[in-house]
Amino acid sequence: MSSRSDEEQLKWALENQHVIYSFMAKYTITLSEQTYQHLLAIAQEKGITPEHWIHSQLPTPSDELKPLSTLLTGFIGAIDSKAEPVQPPTKTAFGEAIAAKLARQGIHRP
Repeated sequence: MSSRSDEEQLKWALENQHVIYSFMAKYTITLSEQTYQHLLAIAQEKGITPEHWIHSQLPTPSDELKPLSTLLTGFIGAIDSKAEPVQPPTKTAFGEAIAAKLARQGIHRP
């Protein structure tokens, strides 16, 4: 066991150009008993710890950076805009106000 303080060890590692490994910090969050039990049950069902289940629910940076075209794969063309609607559109005061504004601009709905 080393008798050096953390500060001395860090200084020695920097001076000797050794690789420094950082350790993950631990945090405490407050959950109600009901929420904790629910979390624990789900995690146990999946065979993982509550911490790993929470982590699995967070978005990954690669998901956030995917192009929109990739995210919409399978959705494009899912609705045929040329097909006749099953029900006629319901007229509302708001919709009519928009239609009147568009009509003043020369845009008419079919």
